[in-house]
Amino acid sequence: QAGATKDYKGSNGDFTHFGVSLSEAHKTGLGSSAALTTSLVAALLSYSTAAATSDISPLPLKPIHNLAQAAHCAAQGKVGSGFDVAAAVYGSCLYRRFTPTVLERLGDSSTPGFGERLHRCVEDLDLEHKWDVEVASQAVRLPKSLLLLMCDVDCGSETPGMVRNVLKWRKENPEGAAILWTAIQQGSDDVCQELHRLA
Repeated sequence: QAGATKDYKGSNGDFTHFGVSLSEAHKTGLGSSAALTTSLVAALLSYSTAAATSDISPLPLKPIHNLAQAAHCAAQGKVGSGFDVAAAVYGSCLYRRFTPTVLERLGDSSTPGFGERLHRCVEDLDLEHKWDVEVASQAVRLPKSLLLLMCDVDCGSETPGMVRNVLKWRKENPEGAAILWTAIQQGSDDVCQELHRLA
């Protein structure tokens, strides 16, 4: 663990201090904010459900996914694909994004009726704004013969700003963007099919 300077013992085990504050740490771009949001949502739902019903059986994944998507989109300004949240909930999967209006109609959390709107959204009770997300869990697996390497380039990125820039470019260049989007989608589909064949 290069850069580690000191170990701290906490009540839950050992923690390693890397000599940098959280605000100065570089993002990895590996969906850590989505993983944190999803685990917190799942923990709170599990706790509140068990407290209300004395039921300790596993929660269904769909409401965890829906609420985590709502929380994560609100935190990031309702941009991004939502794939990282879906992967945190379902694991390896093929994913097609939900229509953004599913969450856009929720409004600000301080507005009247927000709790009821959120409940109806998470439980998918609104017939006019149904969740149309597609998640095929475990549909893609890396074959054992494939070695996946990851590199840390030691710099971070700000997802909402990057997404806004891409969407701005897409709006200003609709024809070129459509060609590129189609090619990227086709490439993604081809890779998934090949991984499925090799696995």
